[in-house]
Amino acid sequence: MEVLYDHQIFSLQQFGGISRYFVELIREFDNCEEITTRLPIFISRNAYLNSLPRFKKNHWLDRLEFKGKSKVATFVNDALTSWNLRSNPPDIIHPTYYHRIPFVPDESRLVISIMDLIDEKFYAGTSRNVDQLIANRKLLCEKADAIISISECTKRDIVDILGVSPEKVHVIHLAGSEEIRSNLESQRQRTHSNYLLFVGSRSRYKNFATMLEAFSRIHKKWPDQILICAGGGPFTKEEIETIARLGVGSKVRQVPVNDSALMDLYSGASCFVFPSHYEGFGIPVLEAFACSCPTIVANAGSLPEIAGNGALLFDPDNVGELAERLSELLSDQNLRGEIVSKASQRLANFSWKKCASKTFALYNKVLQ
Repeated sequence: MEVLYDHQIFSLQQFGGISRYFVELIREFDNCEEITTRLPIFISRNAYLNSLPRFKKNHWLDRLEFKGKSKVATFVNDALTSWNLRSNPPDIIHPTYYHRIPFVPDESRLVISIMDLIDEKFYAGTSRNVDQLIANRKLLCEKADAIISISECTKRDIVDILGVSPEKVHVIHLAGSEEIRSNLESQRQRTHSNYLLFVGSRSRYKNFATMLEAFSRIHKKWPDQILICAGGGPFTKEEIETIARLGVGSKVRQVPVNDSALMDLYSGASCFVFPSHYEGFGIPVLEAFACSCPTIVANAGSLPEIAGNGALLFDPDNVGELAERLSELLSDQNLRGEIVSKASQRLANFSWKKCASKTFALYNKVLQ
């Protein structure tokens, strides 16, 4: 069986969950004799490709920075993908994003993966680009022979919002960072420090305002605790004003991170909080589990589905409830230990090997 992944997400992302997902699939399939994968790509700044020996970047264009490089990369990679599809059609075409509708030869089958419908739920009508992406995703759903959803939550959205038949949508869960997983045992030996951890983007549905408000309610009782926001870019003017208004200006910090730094932050945190109103999967939950970090997640989207009993839940619209959960974890060492133990057991349900195995089975089903 031969599968072609297109370049789209690798022309767009340097880091990100979608490109990591496809790299992990390719990595697993490289160890399987029954499947050959192709990723026609000439220029990419994606960091995860470097972890695959056959994609080690050594072309001079990868190192050269110039205005309009992303457009040049997209044009060149488009041409290379089109040539591959027409000159040697694969058994399966698996697009990595939705900016373009790929040409599908008659002898090939189309499989797509959908991480979430955040654009449809939160950003529809905000820009022409977003609306085009939404239209492309709906069209791909109609054309696809099978759709992979990364959670039951996302599957429900695909069926309800896009009107897709449930039989066409197959749930295949993702996994967390293998680097973090490989260091699980050593991380369990570490002691936690005095900070709460928030990871990633803080925009709209991420519900950062609720996190700030809850932290402001508990910080006087635990004055040694600070709130660290990992990644997501510097605080906006509005965020700075909110932090000051709540009286926690000296207690909230934003830090840039890579995978290694993030692993250290999870491992040392008093707890990790994921207050998002919606997630298609929630890889940070598994990353926190792998680092034995007590975790609190919103009872929304896919988060309860992924976290199971390995985290405390709260209503994302209830600041007081989040403050209560934070107080419970910070004051009860036995509860912290119980949550970490359950999280470790829960983590065993997720692996990239399992993800790749189920994806391979779906490819075979489509070809029958």
